[in-house]
Amino acid sequence: LLKGLEEPKPYTIIILVTSNPNRLPKTIVSRTQKITFGPVAFQDFKRLLPENLSVEQKRLVATVAIGKPGLAMKIVADVAYLQELEQAESYYQIFMGTDLPEKLVAAYDIANLETPQIKNLLEAWLLKLQALLQTQADKKLAGKISQVAMAGKFLEQNANAKLLLTNMMINT
Repeated sequence: LLKGLEEPKPYTIIILVTSNPNRLPKTIVSRTQKITFGPVAFQDFKRLLPENLSVEQKRLVATVAIGKPGLAMKIVADVAYLQELEQAESYYQIFMGTDLPEKLVAAYDIANLETPQIKNLLEAWLLKLQALLQTQADKKLAGKISQVAMAGKFLEQNANAKLLLTNMMINT
């Protein structure tokens, strides 16, 4: 690899992709040019999604994938996961609302899901909340993000899901 980097043929293009460039040897890094790839606009990869998706499903995929076409393709390839995201979206709307009885019913419904499903739901909420925070900085919104993140951490420590979710719904 080092020889190929030092003396490439005129027609040679080497693309080295890594999520952690600090783990690459300095001899490799010193002979390469760093190009950072940013998120891709949804409009640029929307045509890659299956045409049988509804407008709402496409909007949901765009929200969760956040400029990552590969993630969008994985989401639409897994029908069960897409359904989980749709369910998470409906619970998210309740979570963002102000109707406490509805929030408590949702908390009990969510607590009846399997722990990995609850984790996925909370992760989807975090993504949506963080995207929302970028457009409107709000102290209350930051508090909601904190509550959801803490709920995810406590869930990993095997806390009682019903109590945890009820507490989160009441405090937001």
